[in-house]
Amino acid sequence: MLGAMTMNVIITFFLMIVVILVGSIASYPHIAVVPMVIVGMSIAIGWPFLFYPASYTLWAAVDLLMRPLDDAELADAVAHADPAWKASHGLAVDA
Repeated sequence: MLGAMTMNVIITFFLMIVVILVGSIASYPHIAVVPMVIVGMSIAIGWPFLFYPASYTLWAAVDLLMRPLDDAELADAVAHADPAWKASHGLAVDA
């Protein structure tokens, strides 16, 4: 959970920095502060809610890349996903 939240915070901050940089470059020499603050605040408030489910999926992918499943975990995952596999290996099939 902490990893997913951290990914969400990092990506939100990255988007806010992009808005500030693009807004500053686009409106130079008279930098439009108010529109950048409005867009930045909308990103800071809205993006974490929109990105919340995807952050868990991305963190699960990163976690699997850092810690691949061993053979016992993989067999357990297959057994839970496929009842026919359980029956063919002589294991009790859940009703």
